[in-house]
Amino acid sequence: FFAAAAKYQLPDGGFSYSPEYRPDYSSPYMSVRMAHIYHLAKQNGFQVDGTLEINRLLRYLAALYNNKRVSEYVKIYSLYVQALFGQRVELFLNAVQQKGDAIGMTGYGMVGLAYHALGMEREAADMLQRMKKFIRVGTQSIDLTETYEARDYFESQVESLALLQMLYQSLEPAAEMPRRVGQTLLARQKHGHWVSTE
Repeated sequence: FFAAAAKYQLPDGGFSYSPEYRPDYSSPYMSVRMAHIYHLAKQNGFQVDGTLEINRLLRYLAALYNNKRVSEYVKIYSLYVQALFGQRVELFLNAVQQKGDAIGMTGYGMVGLAYHALGMEREAADMLQRMKKFIRVGTQSIDLTETYEARDYFESQVESLALLQMLYQSLEPAAEMPRRVGQTLLARQKHGHWVSTE
């Protein structure tokens, strides 16, 4: 997969949305997504070295934060992925989390996981605490009390729940809540798939 994808990596390090649609223009979201998938593949033992020019891709991601045309969601997602690669993005994470509830549960989840990836457990725990205030516990599952309006095309409540699950598993794996979040995700499933599989 990555050997084939490498043929489409653009000079700025990014990737277009598709070879058919604006093939010479790097899509911020697709570029972050490609870096994320690359990291997951490498983390799970797949041979990906020597395929993508990953340092060039990471430089592209680093430049997104100051790009006014890039959505807040993609910027936060980019910071999370950069943190997975060990990039020291804590100053940017600190600036983002100071925006408070404006970044929503999805933002808190990504920032929390980014802090965790950087070994900043206290800050990660603070993001989890902020997410908890949007949770109303039911008998078997949970409801989100956040007034939900998608901040970005790729954002969804399913993604918020998945990030909540991931952050709980990272910080409080013995808690009861991950099971309830899992039940909620299963209940949100429609016709064998979720609206978003982020």
